[in-house]
Amino acid sequence: MNKTLNLNLYKLTQDELFKNLQIFLRNKNIKYDIIEEQIVSIRYPNKPIFVAHMDTVNDNDMCKNLFLNGNILKRKNGILGADDRAGVNIILNHCKDINFILTRDEEKGCLGIKKIVNEIEDYVSEYNNTCFIELDRKYGNSLLADVHGYCQTDLTDDILKIAPFLKNEIGAFTDIDYLIHIKPAVNLSVGYYNPHTNNEYLKIDEYLRINSLIPLLNKKLSNKTYELPNKDNLYDNIDCIVYDNEDLDIHDICDSCNEIMPISELYVTDTCETICIYCLLEKYNMSLEDIIEELDLIPYREWMNIK
Repeated sequence: MNKTLNLNLYKLTQDELFKNLQIFLRNKNIKYDIIEEQIVSIRYPNKPIFVAHMDTVNDNDMCKNLFLNGNILKRKNGILGADDRAGVNIILNHCKDINFILTRDEEKGCLGIKKIVNEIEDYVSEYNNTCFIELDRKYGNSLLADVHGYCQTDLTDDILKIAPFLKNEIGAFTDIDYLIHIKPAVNLSVGYYNPHTNNEYLKIDEYLRINSLIPLLNKKLSNKTYELPNKDNLYDNIDCIVYDNEDLDIHDICDSCNEIMPISELYVTDTCETICIYCLLEKYNMSLEDIIEELDLIPYREWMNIK
């Protein structure tokens, strides 16, 4: 097994990971701060900040056996949790040389990052960081950037010069939605597929390819000034873009039909899958009210705590 893939990360709950990461960072003599039980290590001026989240949707089942089959890492009869342990792993591989934030409870509605936005803004003001790079995107070649509404083309162009295989796409809501009023951002693939399901798996070669990009991204995206996203020219199908705590054009993707839908037409299952009312009505021969009660579905807006 390549030493850059740490299987122990896939065996810990969020709380266990949080404690173990502090020991790891202290042993590496890496300076960090704990803010609202989240790990913030911003030490290098004029450089990007990498972001990943410590929680998974199966936090209580992380002890189940892992299964490695050639290039594929899975969990036997359970959700793997590469969303977002793959992102955490990549940050740890490069933690000596990069700025990073490791957040809590992203899967519960980005609860952790919401608590520390003001502190992050203070750090960025002090260190003049250039952008945020979230490592929390599925697939191995996807980039959520200007098309998604996280930045403008200047940042996208610089990243595609480094990694031209990446596809500039639209995707789902994550922690950096609460940071793009501070600095522009992107969300980068880390190699996992079928997140939030028992069929989740990690393609190790794709994970390693993204991992190998980090030093170059850290170098090439330094000492730059990138434009913030332009809220006057957002695409109608951007998920949820936050500017000074103002929610705009709130949409997300139905995990069943893969269509972008307004959140008023979306519900969330107990495994954190998003499903639209049309897929529910097509799949179940019941009224929408009965389906919601039977499956114990939560309205998306309530789940994300969006007022």
